[in-house]
Amino acid sequence: MKYSAPEVDSASEPVAICRQPDGRTASPRLIAAPGRCTAWRSWTLGAVTLAAVLTVLAPTQASPASATPAPEVEYTYNVVVRRHFDFPYGDALGYGHEICHHVANGESYANVMSDVERDVSPNDEQSANYIVSYAVGILCPAQISQLRNSAAGYQPPVGG
Repeated sequence: MKYSAPEVDSASEPVAICRQPDGRTASPRLIAAPGRCTAWRSWTLGAVTLAAVLTVLAPTQASPASATPAPEVEYTYNVVVRRHFDFPYGDALGYGHEICHHVANGESYANVMSDVERDVSPNDEQSANYIVSYAVGILCPAQISQLRNSAAGYQPPVGG
């Protein structure tokens, strides 16, 4: 900011009356040389320095932001938007919870896989495996061990 030149007093010591840009008068300050308003300049320099230091230190002091989507959002985004699977009635989330329900009730991995291959498009073994494992891993992670135990020894059908 630019300040107007200080007014010099006729006393023996150089005294300035610093004026702010809006015309208000600050208290008289001793100055090193006539024509300078050092008090305002040093305050401004200090404020700018403090702001610069805080700007540099602030990001290092703050904890890193980590935003993770809700499981329902992550599941729906990955199977509908990224992978483009077509679910019955267009309800990917409901179908994912249905898979969790079947696994929690002890249904065999082979039965769950055949249901998914029948209901979801594309209907190949790899797509069904992705949907089943992703649904359980994201929507009902407590059922992962049940799914693994059920899938032990699973062999995909011939030609599937």
